[in-house]
Amino acid sequence: MGVGMTRIGARRALILGLAVGSVATLFQAQEVTASPATVKHYTIIGASITRLSTPGLRAYVPGIKVDALDGRSWEIPPSHGGPTLWEAYQHDVQFLRAGDWLVMENGNGSVPIAAAGARPMTATDVRLDVATNTEYVDKLIASLPPGICLAWVLPHVYYGAQTPVMVQWNADMAALLNDRVPKVACHALVPWDKLVNAWAQIRLSQGVITAAMAQLGEPLLYDGRHPTFPTGTGSRFGPGAARYGRAVGQAVGTAK
Repeated sequence: MGVGMTRIGARRALILGLAVGSVATLFQAQEVTASPATVKHYTIIGASITRLSTPGLRAYVPGIKVDALDGRSWEIPPSHGGPTLWEAYQHDVQFLRAGDWLVMENGNGSVPIAAAGARPMTATDVRLDVATNTEYVDKLIASLPPGICLAWVLPHVYYGAQTPVMVQWNADMAALLNDRVPKVACHALVPWDKLVNAWAQIRLSQGVITAAMAQLGEPLLYDGRHPTFPTGTGSRFGPGAARYGRAVGQAVGTAK
């Protein structure tokens, strides 16, 4: 039993290592022009990925407002009731002024079948979902008041294994956001997908996780989309929430 506990302790220590030299360099904020002196408020709107990362967000972005509810997207209400992603944006943007940061995370598919995970997504689902996301991303950018800075989390969302169709969804969403978000004068992109993949490959090369675990995004994720966290048990334990918060903080200029 003593040997087993020692191995578990060693694995937890390795998973929590920040790999600062190789992973931190993957983050690239793009054309962030807001001066720290002008930034007054930070708001992030998202779903379960953001909700689970709340402690990390508050650690790296002091004073941030976290508006995150499980299971919601642009048109799908949260699992336990509340505003959709679009409704949350319409409400929260009223309280932002020039120099403030709005961070968006829409990691849940807008197609109901994708959000529920009741069956695998099809190529048709992907086309419909990306079309819906395009509509709302364009509406949000068009309605964003002048001077507000916009950051967007590039998704890493898989319902278990990384099937080709889900890989296509993530790639199409990243392409959409890479094209649209830079249209806002003050903006940043949070490369969450790159961070998840990089951490998985580092830990895989170190022999800390298996190939199957890497497919699920460990150690930053535990099921293909949701971040691990310090109080989690089993596969849910890990640095995902903290690294997510730090990546957002790097985007808005509150973290290094």
